[in-house]
Parts: sequence; C-alpha cells; structure tokens
Amino acid sequence: MSASSELYDLSPDGKFIAILQLEPPLRLEILSMDSFQKIQSFTLPNDNTLRFSLSADSKSFFYTTKTGADTTIWRQPLTATTPVRVTTLAGRDVFWFRPSPDGKKLGLIIQTPTSEAVLLHDMQ
Repeated sequence: MSASSELYDLSPDGKFIAILQLEPPLRLEILSMDSFQKIQSFTLPNDNTLRFSLSADSKSFFYTTKTGADTTIWRQPLTATTPVRVTTLAGRDVFWFRPSPDGKKLGLIIQTPTSEAVLLHDMQ
C-alpha cells in the first residue's frame, strides 16, 4: 500500500480490502486480507472518481464519476472488464453511498444544492 492510498473498503465477507490509489492512473486495487497481496486492479476512468463501495456479495464494487454537475454511479463486477452504469443523477453530487446488506438497494447522501437522502432499488 502506498502512502497516497487514502480511500479503502473492506469486503463484507472479510476476504479482501479494496484501496483507491490516487496517483495516476487512478485505480482500485483488491488485496487479500490474508497476505495483502494484490488480487486484481481496475483502472478507473478519471480523477473525479473519489467515492466507491464494495457490493454486499463481494462480487463487484460501485463507484461514482462526475461530469460537469452530473454524477454517474457505476457497478464494476470483479470478474468483468466493463462496468455497468447504474444511474446518472443530473445536477447532483453524491457525498456518500453504501449498498444494503441484501444488495438490492443503494443508500445515498446527495448534496448540491441541498442535502438529500436517497434509496435506489434493485441494484443487481
């Protein structure tokens, strides 16, 4: 783990840790909790990706990208190279998000221009 690693998440099953590496190119690294050896690495699309969360089933992760005033939430399966767009929130900034324990909902805290709490359904 490098000194510039600032964001991380632990898998719900306790098998791995995901670390967002902020030095270019921006990437998410999946490390084994047993050995801290790298299992996988995903290059993310731009430096506006600062929010991510592992899925409830530990088979994918969600992340956000920001284009202008819009935020898009993506789901990246750990066994695929192409992410899936979950939703785009026009004029919104996602401050925080987490999947529900059953993996069917994604709770969000949104800001800009005012803060809101949002619940997205059927995220799988």
